[in-house]
Amino acid sequence: MRSGKPPQSRHYDAAEANDRAAVCFANGQLEQALTLNLLALRQAPSPAVHNRQSAILFGLARYAGALAAAGRALKQNPNYLEALYNKSQALMAIGNTTEALAVMEALTLRAPSNPTIGYALSLQRLRAGNYSPETWRFFDYRLILGKAHADLATLGIWRGEDISQKTLLVHAEEGLGDTIQFSRFIPLVAHHAARVIVAVPSPLVRWLDGLPGIDQIVATGLPLPPFDVLCPLLSLPAILGAGLQTIPTPHPHLRRPNAPPGDPLRVGLVWQGASRLQDDRHRSINPAELAALAGIQHVQFFSLQMHEPKPPCLPNALAATDLMAGTLDILDTAQRLRDVDLVIAVDTAVAHLAATLGKPVWLLSRQHGCWRWLTDRRDSPWYPGLTIYRQETAGDWQPVLQQIRADLIAYQRAGA
Repeated sequence: MRSGKPPQSRHYDAAEANDRAAVCFANGQLEQALTLNLLALRQAPSPAVHNRQSAILFGLARYAGALAAAGRALKQNPNYLEALYNKSQALMAIGNTTEALAVMEALTLRAPSNPTIGYALSLQRLRAGNYSPETWRFFDYRLILGKAHADLATLGIWRGEDISQKTLLVHAEEGLGDTIQFSRFIPLVAHHAARVIVAVPSPLVRWLDGLPGIDQIVATGLPLPPFDVLCPLLSLPAILGAGLQTIPTPHPHLRRPNAPPGDPLRVGLVWQGASRLQDDRHRSINPAELAALAGIQHVQFFSLQMHEPKPPCLPNALAATDLMAGTLDILDTAQRLRDVDLVIAVDTAVAHLAATLGKPVWLLSRQHGCWRWLTDRRDSPWYPGLTIYRQETAGDWQPVLQQIRADLIAYQRAGA
């Protein structure tokens, strides 16, 4: 659709509205998709149209509505696999982990070779704290779904066989945060291979250069040196048998000396992730809302927000200093992180980096948070110094920020 205006209902019959809703949904135009979907439902309320509404509402973080729409589809067709899938995802989003897993486990039995269902099951299990070998094997379904570099997908993947006389290429797959989080596994594979080459996004090259176990590091997209076998970075936990209690600790590189007593508490703020990702609107916070943290005595705020494409603005009441001007990559960002005592951040690469450095990190997690932050604890097995503040209602950050304000006052007083 060329216009961002809601479509006029008189222009479409049910079939055309349904088709156009599908196109809008695929393009991330969720509000337009919902308008068209409602039009189709009024004219021809089929299970498929109800199910599409469930997917649209899930994308809008309207999880209760998504669950209800999936239920309406299943009332008309109890064996509708796509609706069962949407039901399970919505159940997980609203916190009904047990029932969500039961539905997805049953789906996996009915469609054992379906990569979408298998991958979704792995994420649900990981979110529930099930880090079993079977879960990690299901997690590898992401490779079939194209969630790794397509140009490497046809090459031989290391599955744990003997490569003591071979060169292994470990390549990053997802965002910067995923690479920072999973890079802790790289030193553990050094004794398996004769040589280890690592390919990561260019902003991470200088940061990871020198990490134990790496013989050569290259930027993703540049010509690769010769290698015998490769391994996607996020497959290393499966090969190495990582469990919830055996996650290796990250490798910190830089530390800032403790501030002298009486100095202001230096707090870094990150409120937005990569805007190119559709789900970013749910994990990010309007910077204006951070005014809830203003006016705390002996607390000095700093912006650690990556600039895209220009420095965003925090409320004037925070009197925040931008620490990110002139940063070129993750190593530069790590250097700036030495100058803060505490990081308050949404789920971004900076949160992973700060936690890896050993900084105290208070993570603001959206209601349906990422699998890595689990569901029933405020700490993290991935980062000892990380505390999770969970959103209870999708889109409503104010209760979270008010709790952070109270904790920040107590934290500052405790360290004074």
